[in-house]
Amino acid sequence: NTPIEELNESLPQLRNLALGMSNFLSHILESRDGEFYSQYDLKTKTPVKNSSNFNVQVAGIRALLKSSEYFRLNSYKMSVINAYLYLNREMWNPKTGFYTLSGNRPVTRFEVTKALSVLKPLTDEPLLDAASRNQLKTLLHSWSSAL
Repeated sequence: NTPIEELNESLPQLRNLALGMSNFLSHILESRDGEFYSQYDLKTKTPVKNSSNFNVQVAGIRALLKSSEYFRLNSYKMSVINAYLYLNREMWNPKTGFYTLSGNRPVTRFEVTKALSVLKPLTDEPLLDAASRNQLKTLLHSWSSAL
């Protein structure tokens, strides 16, 4: 077989792997309140609770948005909305007008830019309530203009 033929033969397994990883992220590594865990203990088969981390939240949201798009599953979108609401509820810093990062270190321009690109699709998400969509549009506009 040529490399292309081998790749084509492996696509169903790769799809199943991606689906399994997405399910693991949304069902095991995301808490009921929307927080993503970045570690998993293989001995106890449980997620390891660490302090909330902005970058982990953004990465989880990004991964599940892509999975929702690829697999056309709204259940992943519900996990994304849950994670986004967690960001607003637990990590928002009204003094800075941005989210609190792990260890209270300052936000870098790169992190703001990454968050903008990840959160922007939620402004058109009908599963997110209108007030939250409008709030996000306002925030994205102010962050974009500040860059």
